[in-house]
Amino acid sequence: MFAFGAELWGILDGILILLHKGYKKVRIQTDNFEVVRALSMEESVDSGITLLRRFKQFLRSKGQWEIKYVPRKCNLIADQLAKISLFW
Repeated sequence: MFAFGAELWGILDGILILLHKGYKKVRIQTDNFEVVRALSMEESVDSGITLLRRFKQFLRSKGQWEIKYVPRKCNLIADQLAKISLFW
């Protein structure tokens, strides 16, 4: 569950940065299938996770979003860039 929440917070932080820079359309790509599935499910499915509910509300209210699952082996460069950014 910790990895799931950490992934949601990371995506949300990235979206907030992009909104601050004026972007209105974003394609979210992640190698966490559970996050993609949870964010893609209809609101009628209640996860019981406050962060997830708020995240979905946020996505409905701001801009246009697309979320896509990308296996890590197909996205190695982005994965390495994300790891490098942790040390800046």
